Formats: sequence, structure tokens, C-alpha cells
Amino acid sequence: MSEPASPMSSRWRFTDLLLAELLIGALLLSTAVAIWGARALPWTTSAEQFGQDNHAATEAAQRAVSAFLSVDYRSIDKHSREVIDLSTAPFREQYASGSTDLRIATMRARSVSTATIRAVGLKDLKGETARLLVGADTVLRTTATRKNKATKNCPHAGARCNRYRFLVTLVRSGDRWLLSNLAEVP
Repeated sequence: MSEPASPMSSRWRFTDLLLAELLIGALLLSTAVAIWGARALPWTTSAEQFGQDNHAATEAAQRAVSAFLSVDYRSIDKHSREVIDLSTAPFREQYASGSTDLRIATMRARSVSTATIRAVGLKDLKGETARLLVGADTVLRTTATRKNKATKNCPHAGARCNRYRFLVTLVRSGDRWLLSNLAEVP
């Protein structure tokens, strides 16, 4: 007949079991981190949060500048609504106040402008404000550019090519970054 376990030996078994579970948990967590990196951790590091904010602000700046520079007389009202939706004060009010004049000029010239974002760089990100530099090219076709020949600087016949560099200021509103200022830089 076996002897009943002493309280001391059952306490050691419990401690051994607890240590084994902790060791297995640590091993699984370290394996997950080795495979998936910091994304496997149940928290977000400050570097990861900065990276997420940087990515979100960069995407928002690209969308806003592209919407601002892309114009088509056949859908100018849709383009204007998109720019207004991607912006906030003071830019939103400035753009909205000039949108009627823009519509008239775009319709009269039958303007179609296609934007290509070339580069975006984060200048600074502090709290709820981000400032980025955005480089963009446009190909503009109007009734006045129909006779333009393709050149080395503008390989599109019937168009005018433009290069822009902007300092874009975004403000976080909820989970979105919105355009609050757009300034052309030399």
C-alpha cells in the first residue's frame, strides 16, 4: 500500500507544474514573436503606433493631393465633393468658396487633369497634426492644349505637364487624417 503524499511533496508538484506551464507559455510567446515580430504581442509599442500613424497620414496626404489635382469637367461636382470630404478647416472652407469658379473654368476649358503622386515624405508628426511633403505630376488637357506637341518635358501630345511640390498639413479627426492646409513649395 502506498503512503499518502506529504503536504510538502504535493506543494513541490504544484510548483513544478506551474513552472512548466510558465516555461511553455514563454516558449510559445517567444516563438510567436520570432515568427510574426512585435505584431504577436498583445500590445502596441510606441514605435508601432508611430508607424501606423505615419502610414495613415501618408495615405491620407496622397488621396487628398490626388483628389485636389485630378479634375475632369465631366465629373467636376464629384471631384469637388471628394476634396471637401477629405478636408477640414481652414482648407475645406477655402476650397468650397472657390468651387463654383473652379466648376465654371473647368467646364469652359473642358479640362481634364490626371495626377500622379511621385513621392511622399513625413516632415513631422506631433499629436493630432502631421505635416508631409508631397511631390506630384499632372497631365492637363484643355481646349487650349489640343495643339501642343509631345516634348521631352511633356511626352503627351495635346497636353501640358506640370510638377508640384506641396507642404500638406493634416489633422486627425476620429480615425481619419483630414487635409487642413495645402501650400505649394518651391
